[in-house]
Amino acid sequence: MKHKRKRKRKIQKIVVIVAIVVIVLAAIVFMAFFQMGEETSTPQEENVKQEIELQEESVVNKEEEVEEEIIELAEEISLDVPMVYQRPELPTGCEITSLAMVLNYYGYDIDKCSLSDEYLDKGPTFETNPYHAFMGEPRSVHSYGCYAPVIVNAAKKYLSTVGNELLVYDMSGSDFEDFLPYLNKGIPVIVWETIGMKESYCSSSFTVNGETVEGITNEHCMVLIGYDQDHYIMADPLAGIKYYGKDIVVQRYNEMNRQAVIVM
Repeated sequence: MKHKRKRKRKIQKIVVIVAIVVIVLAAIVFMAFFQMGEETSTPQEENVKQEIELQEESVVNKEEEVEEEIIELAEEISLDVPMVYQRPELPTGCEITSLAMVLNYYGYDIDKCSLSDEYLDKGPTFETNPYHAFMGEPRSVHSYGCYAPVIVNAAKKYLSTVGNELLVYDMSGSDFEDFLPYLNKGIPVIVWETIGMKESYCSSSFTVNGETVEGITNEHCMVLIGYDQDHYIMADPLAGIKYYGKDIVVQRYNEMNRQAVIVM
């Protein structure tokens, strides 16, 4: 009997040991699978986290860019653009004189006559499209004038000779109010208006290379340098620093086909 009991106890111990071993092995296998799953999922989770962080960073950057583009306009502003008069040397050279003022404002030692003589494209009066070249010669009282693309070309030609990185933009077609943020950045604007803000009208028309060109009386060019509550401030090559009512300035600008040039 004692022998049988000992044998039975021995078997029970073996069973318990086997059970413990099985439990331990099962635990080891489970932990191994868990760790493998954790290792395989972690890189994916990290990639997702990185993508989310990049997206959030992109959104922040875009918001910062928008904030940089939004400029709080001053109630009034007036840029210190040096006044240059077109007369007596250039009686019809308001456009190139306006460009001279802007270039002088940026620190370039170039005078209106040198700009006109060396960098302004010209053609015979009533045989030239003012969008392509100056009609006549700015030194003559019998000449007409030119439009924005011609001044853009003159500015680019001059700046290329001095190796400067300033850019020139034809802003024609812009709403006049679009120029206010530029003023607040310290950037003057060359605009086409009329002499003394007088009414403009077509006094003649002619054909150049199959295109009809209208000669507009009182056509004039000046530099927008600031504003206050009721006025736009102009550096006028004929009249000096002038305060013109906002409504009339916008009206004449529209009549002159909304032409403007910016150098910046």
